[in-house]
Amino acid sequence: ALLTRGDVRHEPVGWPDYLATYGFGATHVPELIRMATDPTLNQGIDAEAWAPVHAWRALGQLRATEAIEPLIPLFDLIESDDIVPETADALAMIGPAALPPLVRHLADTARPLYSRTLATEAIAKVGSRQPSARDAAVAALTRHLEQFESHDRELNAFLVSALLDLGATEPDAIAAMEAAYTADSVDESLCGDWEDVRVRLGLLP
Repeated sequence: ALLTRGDVRHEPVGWPDYLATYGFGATHVPELIRMATDPTLNQGIDAEAWAPVHAWRALGQLRATEAIEPLIPLFDLIESDDIVPETADALAMIGPAALPPLVRHLADTARPLYSRTLATEAIAKVGSRQPSARDAAVAALTRHLEQFESHDRELNAFLVSALLDLGATEPDAIAAMEAAYTADSVDESLCGDWEDVRVRLGLLP
């Protein structure tokens, strides 16, 4: 059924309820993972190429923790597939169990830059959607930003953006952001300068 559902861009805003529509349950998780990660489907150009999108949406709605590790490597496809960032939303739906593997992906310097920046967004989404994971998400992002000297300026900007999304006013987070900006190690095209960041966090009028 998902092979023929087609282009998600032609559907109403918001994800349909795949569980109600197709009756998906825990027994379907292995096949949904196989579909979501199928390399042939993910490189296709016809209607079947949209099947992985439908599959990872269903996995998110199922909160299938088994799908976390298989879905994260899809971040590497972001430069050629503008729908891939949706996987971050699926992982956020699955829950706090996604945080440790996302943090590992962020730290993996062998991964493409944009794959790692998507990991920062996914960490922030997990923390925003799952209140119990918010503090852990802030701490993980802060630890990585503290290593700003070894990062690309763009990655540092995404780390700042993720902390802003989480409203991170913890002293360690503020100190890490200020240090990165002071060292001119943040691409200001994403979040603005240090003053802009402080305004967004409510630290300046």
